[in-house]
Amino acid sequence: MQPTVDEAVLVATLVRALVMTAVRSIDRGDRPPDVRLEVLQAATWLAARDGLRGNGIDPCTARPVPAPRQLEILLGHIRDSLDELGEYRRVHAMVNQQVEHGNGAIWQRGTLQGRRNAVEVVQLAARRTLQG
Repeated sequence: MQPTVDEAVLVATLVRALVMTAVRSIDRGDRPPDVRLEVLQAATWLAARDGLRGNGIDPCTARPVPAPRQLEILLGHIRDSLDELGEYRRVHAMVNQQVEHGNGAIWQRGTLQGRRNAVEVVQLAARRTLQG
């Protein structure tokens, strides 16, 4: 769940560009990378645990990659689609802002520290969402 409209739009734009890029690849007859299921599972687990502040796993090499570098690789991969949508500059700026200042998950973890329960975090998150 994305806590702000801008973050939800960012994720939707990234997904749209990924789909556009994949469709082009299929149309060209490109073979998809050979990615093992256990590598995807490990990458998903690590991303959920460490988010933007840690390492991700490159699914093609199964090697650790700093999350900001992984995002740069992603943006390079979908650049043509983002350009076609007229969204590259905005998406690039928003991704850099997320890396620099943190995303919703980082905010939630930081907000939860020092509090006795998650109810207060949910209330603060709701206020944050409504404020934009």
